[in-house]
Amino acid sequence: MPQSEGSFRGSSKHTIEHDDVGAEAKRLHFSGYGDSLPHGDAVPQTPVSVAGDILDDTPVENMMSPAKASQHESSGSVNLLGAIRNIEHLDIEPDVPLHSDDVDALIQHELNLDEDPYEVEIDMNACLKELSFPYTPHEPELSQEDLQELDALADQVEVQRLVGLEVLKHDNLPLDCKTLSRRFVRTWREKKNDSGEAIWLRRSRLVAREYTWLQPDRESLFSPATSSLASRILPICFLAMREHQDCIMASIDVKDAFLKQEVDTRVTCTDANGNSVQYSLGRVLPGQRDGSLLRYRDLAKFVKECTLEMTELDAYPSILRSKSGNCFLMVHVDDLLIVGSRDAVMKQLAPSLQSKYAISIELMSKPGDEVTFLKRTHELLEDGRMVIRVRHKHLDQLCKLLCLSKRLQSKKTPGHSEMEIPDKSSELGSHDASMYRTCVGILLYLSADLPQCRYVIRYLSTFSSKPTEKPLMVLKHLVGYMAAHSEQCMSLKWKGLHAGVFKQYENEEPMVEIFSDADWAADRETRRSVSGAAIYVVATQLADETLFPLVLKRS
Repeated sequence: MPQSEGSFRGSSKHTIEHDDVGAEAKRLHFSGYGDSLPHGDAVPQTPVSVAGDILDDTPVENMMSPAKASQHESSGSVNLLGAIRNIEHLDIEPDVPLHSDDVDALIQHELNLDEDPYEVEIDMNACLKELSFPYTPHEPELSQEDLQELDALADQVEVQRLVGLEVLKHDNLPLDCKTLSRRFVRTWREKKNDSGEAIWLRRSRLVAREYTWLQPDRESLFSPATSSLASRILPICFLAMREHQDCIMASIDVKDAFLKQEVDTRVTCTDANGNSVQYSLGRVLPGQRDGSLLRYRDLAKFVKECTLEMTELDAYPSILRSKSGNCFLMVHVDDLLIVGSRDAVMKQLAPSLQSKYAISIELMSKPGDEVTFLKRTHELLEDGRMVIRVRHKHLDQLCKLLCLSKRLQSKKTPGHSEMEIPDKSSELGSHDASMYRTCVGILLYLSADLPQCRYVIRYLSTFSSKPTEKPLMVLKHLVGYMAAHSEQCMSLKWKGLHAGVFKQYENEEPMVEIFSDADWAADRETRRSVSGAAIYVVATQLADETLFPLVLKRS
């Protein structure tokens, strides 16, 4: 079951209490952060200033949000409705004082999976031979000193490669230009040498670290976002179109997506030994948010001018639709998912893209065909179903971090029986805490494809700030369940435009059904409930959510 990404949040310093005092005027107490916000390595919360008491009897014309009220010299009173409007559809902000190393640990797994936009064929020169090791079932194990020297060499090879590709240039920029935060991502990669033999290659890649909170005044940092919900819509459209016409679902990877120029940007490259050199950027680095935005603008402009005359959907600008409605295109940075008639895709859109970009394409039209999009494999089966599978290496990485054997796991449920009991266990050491955050980062990455595990993943994510022994036990239980049920995957099937989960409806519009439930104050410490909802479109689950309540009412 697909669901919206990034929805797991924990407890917060922002507290809202609603006290019932008979017929007296009700008062909503709101406490937040002061004017000073953490910078540097600490990742701050969403800025929320103290707005004072929020009174129900304030005139409607004077209503304003707490954040807006804090901009005035004196803290004013605002109407309760105004406060609720300000936080409508938001979850409680997490109290997670993570540092840059903690953030790196959470996104490390996804960075390791990213394809390199400037990937070239391996030239087994002297340096690369030093970085190569004979292939074994497990990654090579080196001492800390040897690994540091190896990483320093890998960093130098990466810098030389980017200089040769003119991604990095001689620094001749003014002193006051923008300086980009960056890091080296170092991993073991399975490669083949000149003789075709499998080897382990120690690889380093330079990536950007660019966060919204570092430049809060900057607008349009990201390109129009895709989501797990959007990535399910096009496969459903493909299954529906198959009923009455010859159609194709295509996955296209644009090889030269990051060839846009970036001006007035400086980057400092520091290798594993601490040696630093400054460069200016000639092209966009992976992880640089401007790259997604520039890429989207360029592609959207191009397809709008092609023969299909595609336009953006107002509700989802990342999805474009042809003028005649026979072709749909979803853009996710340099990955494209296309659904349309065979003529529209193969005779118009694909040739147009090939005329401007270097692309690789995978096609699905008949049972047995497979396409890969956003690191998920889509396969069409004989009975008309489409199954969506995630890569097995995610689970392998989790088992490796937790020292679990996949073959010996037999957990029958995702949740541990002691989840709802108040946590009195001791805090984890620094090494185990870092490992815990890395595992949570992998689970959050997978959560869109694990609806049966999402409740537990939300629980685990609330302990990212200070993990303890109990959530580590729950984490091992969850990974044990995933290992025992590794063959589970998403399944989409078209049953008709008016199909519901339990019956066929008689109406003109496509059926949308929403099911919701809660665990009814299962948390014995806070007495908060966790709500859940699932959205079905024509009997196919499109999204699901697990949320904390915004207001806790005391009776």
